[in-house]
Amino acid sequence: MAKVNNSVLRWNADDGIINYCNGSFSRKCHKAPDEIIGKHIQELSLIDGMQLQHINELQLIPGEIQTDTLSWKSEDGCQHTELASVHAITHDGQTVSEIQVKGLESEEELLFRNAMDELLSIITDKDIERYEKFNHMLTICLQYLRMQTGIVGSSMGDHLDLVCAVGTHADLLQQNKTVTLFGSLHDDILNTEDVVTVQNMATERLGSTSIGEISNILSYVGIQVLSANGPFGTLSFFSTKPRRRTFTQHEKRLVSLIANWIGIIVGNEEQLEFLSHQNDYYQSLFRTVPTMMMLCNQDGLILSTSDLLSRKVGMDPLKIPGQNCQRLFIDQNKQKLTSALIKGEAKQLPLTLRFDNGETLEVELNSSIKHIGSMQGVRMIVLADVSERNKAIREVEEQNRQLALVNQSLNQFAYIASHDLQEPLRKIQQFSSFLEEDLSETITEDGKYHLSVIVNSAQRMSTLIQDLLEFSSAAKGQLSVSEVDLNNVLADVRSELDLRLAESNTQLMVSSLPTVQGDLTLIRQLFSNLISNSVKYRDENREPVVQVSAQCNNGNTTITIKDNGIGFDQKLASRAFEPFSRLHTSKQYKGNGIGLSICATVCEKHNWILSANSEPGIGSEFTIVIDQKV
Repeated sequence: MAKVNNSVLRWNADDGIINYCNGSFSRKCHKAPDEIIGKHIQELSLIDGMQLQHINELQLIPGEIQTDTLSWKSEDGCQHTELASVHAITHDGQTVSEIQVKGLESEEELLFRNAMDELLSIITDKDIERYEKFNHMLTICLQYLRMQTGIVGSSMGDHLDLVCAVGTHADLLQQNKTVTLFGSLHDDILNTEDVVTVQNMATERLGSTSIGEISNILSYVGIQVLSANGPFGTLSFFSTKPRRRTFTQHEKRLVSLIANWIGIIVGNEEQLEFLSHQNDYYQSLFRTVPTMMMLCNQDGLILSTSDLLSRKVGMDPLKIPGQNCQRLFIDQNKQKLTSALIKGEAKQLPLTLRFDNGETLEVELNSSIKHIGSMQGVRMIVLADVSERNKAIREVEEQNRQLALVNQSLNQFAYIASHDLQEPLRKIQQFSSFLEEDLSETITEDGKYHLSVIVNSAQRMSTLIQDLLEFSSAAKGQLSVSEVDLNNVLADVRSELDLRLAESNTQLMVSSLPTVQGDLTLIRQLFSNLISNSVKYRDENREPVVQVSAQCNNGNTTITIKDNGIGFDQKLASRAFEPFSRLHTSKQYKGNGIGLSICATVCEKHNWILSANSEPGIGSEFTIVIDQKV
């Protein structure tokens, strides 16, 4: 199953007004981002059922990241749920200024759980006949696998008698009722107890690719069905199209579970009605489920557990029923677990399992209420191991903390550069000037040269410090996002550079530009640096022209700054945006190679894409791609 694109939503902590929404989140609301930005966070529930389940229950500490559940309805009316991280953003380290929610979970686990719920309700329904059970179970699995046809067959000598068929080719198969075993995939299945899968028959298997009257089978998954009386037959699903991805462990598990349940039905059909009301049946059923599961009553009394859960906690599965599930978890979880049991329904509740050897395991609890025969209001609890995921999250948080310390050190350096370095530098410049005046009549030519070297070097160092401060200023701090009219920005830049444009006789041509979301100060600095760069590297042999234009396409805005300057080798384009990287000598052109790196930093902070295309003697073209959907 494909991973859900990360959806991001951010709002102000003090007034609850949404200030950022990316395209992935807005698509789940069937809205554009600007239709969501500016709304109050509580208004989300009015938009197609979009809801954060426990956001009001989370007590967020500045800088902390917790988990919550994000649910919404798709356009077809289906309910979807995914895990999300909730980040309490702080600017001063003391208070929570913004809250950001980011989707984390893949849909595969959710789809698997939903399919399991549907299957369990069918297998335990005493009013559904055997053939209907098979039909429903195959239909559920067929939809989950996204394949064309599913069949159950009973092996009889050299052929397979069709018991049930659903899907695209069901009618054609049921006309003959038998499938030859020799040389077929069904023959392979009967010789193993494992799930057999073929992603693309054309590349993975030679020989027969037919099932009954259906030819050119290209993808396949199947398993032997075993009953209490021995081998019964096969369960298989197939398509006449190859799969674009391999079969997942969840898909194989579901096929295996259905085969087990079919085996139980055909081997113990008369006994099944009685067993469906008894805990012993669920105990045996759970042994086929490779998931940490248990059945409890409202008070936490354990009725049954899966073998995987009993192995995890190191207890005999026959001794767990009758105990309270509270003892399986750490003491700090008692209140949350009690609340979940009373409500019956819970999603992604973070808890910690406690093992007999003293070790622990981080899990998330999902609970639903089931009515199983005479047992009403049973809590079916599924525990998901999230220890590795939480470990990865903590590692990212630690990396972010270390990065924050590095940024703090960089800010301290900028402070030193602006004060401690500039003061002695000013003295060098000042007293060098005094020497030039005092010794103007007696100084030798060598002395004049030496003094000029000192003055020029000091001036270059002063320029370098100022450039460093500008680069540091662009890189640090949060964006102050607002609607920015680029026409006004270019008007300001033209006014700022008016003297340089006049002195260089540069013609600045600006087409109509759009309004974008961004930081006005940084955007003004971006265009000022790009246009200054074009003026600086003009070709003295022709009248310099700088053109600024925009083009909108499929939600993206592309801004182009094109000049007819000296250009540079396109092989060096990637170096152009690196700090202190110069593509021309300092004797030809003054500067420290900071300007374009500031432009790259500004675009990176806005999630814009900056690129350059150039040709020596022709000119350069800088392109900024702005995703207006995000």
